[in-house]
Amino acid sequence: MFDQAFCELTNRSQNLLEIKEIANYVHPGDQAQFRKNVSNILHRPRRTAQYRCKFDDTGYQWWEFRYSVLQHYEQNPIITGLLVNIQEIKDKEEELIRARKLAEQAELKQSFLANMSHEIRTPLNALSGFSSLLTEEGLDDETRRQCNEVIQQNSELLLKLINDVIDLSSLEFGKLQFCIAQHDAVSICRNVIDTVNKVKQTQAELTFTTELEEMPIETDDSRLQQVLINLLINATKFTPQGSIVLKLEKETDDTVLFTVTDTGCGIPKDKQANIFQRFEKLNENAQGSGLGLSICQLIIEHIGGQIWIDSEYAEGSRFCFTHPISQTGRKENKK
Repeated sequence: MFDQAFCELTNRSQNLLEIKEIANYVHPGDQAQFRKNVSNILHRPRRTAQYRCKFDDTGYQWWEFRYSVLQHYEQNPIITGLLVNIQEIKDKEEELIRARKLAEQAELKQSFLANMSHEIRTPLNALSGFSSLLTEEGLDDETRRQCNEVIQQNSELLLKLINDVIDLSSLEFGKLQFCIAQHDAVSICRNVIDTVNKVKQTQAELTFTTELEEMPIETDDSRLQQVLINLLINATKFTPQGSIVLKLEKETDDTVLFTVTDTGCGIPKDKQANIFQRFEKLNENAQGSGLGLSICQLIIEHIGGQIWIDSEYAEGSRFCFTHPISQTGRKENKK
C-alpha cells in the first residue's frame, strides 16, 4: 500500500502495489539484489535497502527502502515502511569520492616530485663535486682514476633513473611498445645469468637451474630480460655471500614460473606489502631509484602474468612471477 504522493509521482490510480510490480521500477543492475532481498523478506522482518529506481521522467535515482513485515503471509506478506529519495545524498558521496581521489593524486604527485628531487640530487651532487675536483692542479693519477670511476657510476645511476621514469610513465599510459614473438625462456635465463655474473659486486654464487631443455614462450624478450636482470641485481645488493638462484619451471599447461631466490638479509614482513610501490627502498643508502620493482610489476602484468614475493620463504628473499606460454588466448579473452 502506497500513499497519495507516490501515486502522483508514478501516475498511478491505485495505491496497492505488489512486489513484482515494484521490480519494474528497479534499475537492471540492481535487479539481482532486489530479488535476493525479496526472497529473504520473511526471514528478515526489518530491513533497509538502496536501489536505483525510475518512478518518473527524471530517470533513475537512488531510493532507500525502509520496511518491516506486518503480516507474515507466505504468499502475500503485508509490508509497511518508507520510500525515501536519497539521490542528493548519493551525489554528495560522489563529490566526496572525487575530491578524495583528487587529493590522493595531488599527494602522489607531490610525493613523486619530492622523491625524484632526492634521487636526482645525489648523483648530480657527486657529478658536480668530483668534476670540480678534477680541475684542481697537482692531483695524482690514482685520485683522478677514482674521481672518474665515481663520475661514471653516478652518470649511469642518473641515466638509469631517467630511463626508469620514462618506462614507468610509458607503461602506465600504455605507450610502451611490446614486440611479442616466440623465444626460448631457457636461453633467455642463461643469457641473463651470464650478463649479471659479469657485473655483480658480490661474492654470492649466481646460478640458473631448470629441468627443461627448452621452453618456447610468446614474450617480449628484451622486457623479460629487463625484469629478470632487475630482480637479480636487487638480489646481489642484499646478498654479499651465499647464493642467488634463478629457477624456471613449467607450472601448468598454460604458464611458466620464474623464481629468484637468495640467501641474503631478506625483506621484513611489515615491508613486503609495499615492496612494489614506487620509490620503496629497503636501504635508503643503496643505489637505485626505487622504481625497479614497480616497473617489473607493470611489465609482467602487461604480458599477462603475476608477480609476488614469497612470504613463507625465511632464508632470505624469493620473488616469483608467472608468464603465459601463449598470448593467443589472452588476446581472445580481451576481446
